[in-house]
Amino acid sequence: FDEFFEVMALKNAGQLDKPILMYNVEGFYDSLVVNLMELRRNGFIPSELKKLFRAFISGDDIVEYINKL
Repeated sequence: FDEFFEVMALKNAGQLDKPILMYNVEGFYDSLVVNLMELRRNGFIPSELKKLFRAFISGDDIVEYINKL
């Protein structure tokens, strides 16, 4: 998870302008997403999570999102 959080920190600091996309295969990252939402609610993550990254459960949804950029 080190790389994920490093990229999120860069995005939050404005040093990255590309979207961060997470492919949540079979709910593998569900607990991480829940923990991130809780951190946001408690003020430990200053930005809105939707501005930092997006989680997807299907590859088709990722392709569709990228095509809309």
